Amino acid sequence: MSREDIVALLDGLAEAAEAPETRVLLLRGEGRAFCSGADLSLLEDIQRLEGSERELALRPAVALTLRLVRFPHPTVSAIQGPCYGGGACLALACDHIVAADDTRLGFIFNQLGLPGGDMAATWLLKRRLGTRKAWRVLVNAEVIEAADALERGLVDEVVKRGAEAGRARAVATEFSQGATSALAATKLEVLTLEGAFEQLTTQTELELREIAGAIGGAEFRESFAALRARTSDARARASEPA
Repeated sequence: MSREDIVALLDGLAEAAEAPETRVLLLRGEGRAFCSGADLSLLEDIQRLEGSERELALRPAVALTLRLVRFPHPTVSAIQGPCYGGGACLALACDHIVAADDTRLGFIFNQLGLPGGDMAATWLLKRRLGTRKAWRVLVNAEVIEAADALERGLVDEVVKRGAEAGRARAVATEFSQGATSALAATKLEVLTLEGAFEQLTTQTELELREIAGAIGGAEFRESFAALRARTSDARARASEPA
């Protein structure tokens, strides 16, 4: 997920929310993965910034999660393969999640020397698991397979790989055939009950400052350098002739 991806998604969500014909939103990623997390070059660029500048650079990604959580109509995500970090947060921000059976949800922020609240992950996990179970997922930097995610309630359905997009469209169609105003009002009521407005804003502002500080710290610098090295090694091995 690059800076350009984040801006494009923000603009697309704003446009869809304002369009009078919108009844439901379907979010999916094409290819091997739904989203394997943030583009490493984006994190590298943010790491070079000063504290206040880092916070400003991180803000659009947080805004993206909030905009998706608060989208005025039902939202459905179709996910497959690696669904890590910010990608997992985008999936969990939706109202209904259809996962392919090869999906892996990764909440590895602590492993990278980052607080677990990146892109509202704490609130998103708390909404589906409760605070104590969310704590364990984040502190253990868990990668959760599709079947386990279904059992825990992190996703709503698991289907064979390749069937997730079609099933998500079917769910979206079911939503679109409902009473639009009633669905929107019900979603607003539940979101308010969950604390998706004032409470979530306060939480993400706190976490934004903490993450901005962590990205400038030694723990992230060391973890990120190791991640860069592993990625370079993997690419080098992939390019070697068979």
